[in-house]
Amino acid sequence: MQDKEFYDLLLCYLATDSYDPEALKGLLTGDPKLSAAFRANLQRLGSDGNWSVAAARRDLNYGFRNSNDLGKWLLDLDSFLFGDGPVP
Repeated sequence: MQDKEFYDLLLCYLATDSYDPEALKGLLTGDPKLSAAFRANLQRLGSDGNWSVAAARRDLNYGFRNSNDLGKWLLDLDSFLFGDGPVP
């Protein structure tokens, strides 16, 4: 999965104007290769610090207060998409 494809999926399913994490989870559950690539990109996004809070606010239209808030959301999203966590 190219970074652009990951980013497009992220915006398509998780921006506030199109928020549907359940549909994204269904898509990922049905495609193990896509799921593995999406998860790797999501974890990299949360760990490398290249996605600033300002960029995340702009891209997703969320009110992240700081990097801890963004990091928690990314962890909660991973827990929901790839585990049994609640919808973030």
